Amino acid sequence: MKDRPIIMSGPMVRALLAGTKTQTRRVIKPQPDYRGPRGCMDDPTCWGWESEGGQHIGIVPPPPGDTSYDQHYQPLYQRGDRLYVRETWGVGTRPDPIQGWRDGIEYRADEAYLQGEWDDLPLRSVVTPDGVCLGDYEQRWRPSIHMPRWASRITLTVEHVKIERVQDISGDDCIAEGAWPSDKRELGKSGEAIKAFCALWGSLNAGRGYGWDANPWVVAVTFAVHLRNIDDPEAA
Repeated sequence: MKDRPIIMSGPMVRALLAGTKTQTRRVIKPQPDYRGPRGCMDDPTCWGWESEGGQHIGIVPPPPGDTSYDQHYQPLYQRGDRLYVRETWGVGTRPDPIQGWRDGIEYRADEAYLQGEWDDLPLRSVVTPDGVCLGDYEQRWRPSIHMPRWASRITLTVEHVKIERVQDISGDDCIAEGAWPSDKRELGKSGEAIKAFCALWGSLNAGRGYGWDANPWVVAVTFAVHLRNIDDPEAA
């Protein structure tokens, strides 16, 4: 079990906060050269196929002592892993009747909830590591990739991992991805949910050469969502 960061876009962060996203798909790199299954993909000890160069790609590492494979490729996600969500963030300051001024973290995804143009974003208090002072930060938006662990507000616990082509996604999984409203599940079965996910996937991956039509191999991760920092005792 490992702790890892995972980047989420603004719309996906809002889906996590709303409780409508419990899955994510990530492109496998390098893409495998499929040569047929080596075993059952539901078996947690099985490896699925062999990529170019003899590298094996699978759900989790094979049992200790099994030397019938190359471990050049390690699965990025495994059951039990904890993922702290990285999103666009910044440091904010507000007047405080007791302290004079109060520093905290603002999250850009929250802009979608504001009612007016001049409304303040929620300022969230965080526990910073020793030697870190929020007052030392310039007040501007910072890319999600630069979000430190202590600033994250969402933790995901990995429950299931599977590997498939992106076009193999089901309507139910499109809902779990947050691409289609769960209260419109029946409409989604007509294929509209997959169309919605197709558009979402393309907006995030087409520019990188992994669009819907390219049908890349992906790792599909199912998780439980905890709306707290990964180092909050309750997150454990």
